[in-house]
Amino acid sequence: MTDKNISFHLIGILSAAHMLEDFLCAYTVFGYLTMIAEPELVFLWYNFCAFAMQLPFGALIDLWMQKTDRKLRPGMIFALGGLVLTLLVYLACLFLHVRSGLTVILLCLGNCLFHVGGGVISIKEDDRSSYQGKGLGVFVAPGAIGLYIGGLISYFFYVRSTAAVILLITAGLCFRSLQLYRNCPDPVLPDSADFDIPLIPVIVCFIVVVLRSLTGLAVSFPWKTGIPLSVLATLLLAGGKTAGGFLGASIGYRKTITVTLAAAAVCYFLGNHTITGLAAVFLFNMTMPVTLYLLARKMPDLPGTAFGILTMALFIGFLPVYFNQINSASPVKLGTASSLISLILLLWVTGEQRS
Repeated sequence: MTDKNISFHLIGILSAAHMLEDFLCAYTVFGYLTMIAEPELVFLWYNFCAFAMQLPFGALIDLWMQKTDRKLRPGMIFALGGLVLTLLVYLACLFLHVRSGLTVILLCLGNCLFHVGGGVISIKEDDRSSYQGKGLGVFVAPGAIGLYIGGLISYFFYVRSTAAVILLITAGLCFRSLQLYRNCPDPVLPDSADFDIPLIPVIVCFIVVVLRSLTGLAVSFPWKTGIPLSVLATLLLAGGKTAGGFLGASIGYRKTITVTLAAAAVCYFLGNHTITGLAAVFLFNMTMPVTLYLLARKMPDLPGTAFGILTMALFIGFLPVYFNQINSASPVKLGTASSLISLILLLWVTGEQRS
């Protein structure tokens, strides 16, 4: 197997694990942990630990990578350790009906470790194989599908009978990941790493992801009723994340940003209609791998920190919705404004990067 094939398979296996990870988390949270006395605090604590805490753990991976001969080892330990921890919490809730604050913390920790570990590996493998961001969209996209399926199933029935299947799938993914890791060449890191953080690009990308998180949570489409349209919207959201990386690598990220966000602004403006609303979801999410790729290129020696900065932005975008500061916003207003602001900010980043 060639080095590029190893990268392809490793990113693919981690993407499948990403879907499983988010499925386990969503099922456990909605099926069990929201039954704790104060479910609102469960949501807040879960989002803080699972997203905001990826920044310090990402920085820890970056430091560890500089001190080990196998550069992917920290990411692999974090990713597989987080997946196994999440599985154990899921099984404890499923069979022992455990519901406690400690359960929430352990589930959040597993989610956090997996995402930042898998994110770092995807960034380094995407760079080593010159995928130009395609691998980043492939890795992050399945998470939305896993979250939706896990949340949906938790409302209808318990999946105790499938626990053995999930256990086998997890074992298979871990085994295959380790097998690929053993044969994977290490990414090249300089002897003296550059730990400088480009402040202005970081702030710009941070704002863009805050807007994306806020828009995704707050925008209320009048046509989004019933399971079929919700499923379609979720698939288009995930498809947009994947397509954004491929389009950016194909025609360039500056053109991708211009086309997708300008079109997204128009579609959000007409978002009260089903077809244009679905198109807005697809187009707006195409900039997700774009933002991650641009920031990772700005911080080549700090992939964990770059990944963690953007997941922190996801948490910040969640807060106004959680505290009811923005509730059921119109796609015409918030969606259109977010698209246009993101367009201006990302064009600035790409222009500054080219210069």
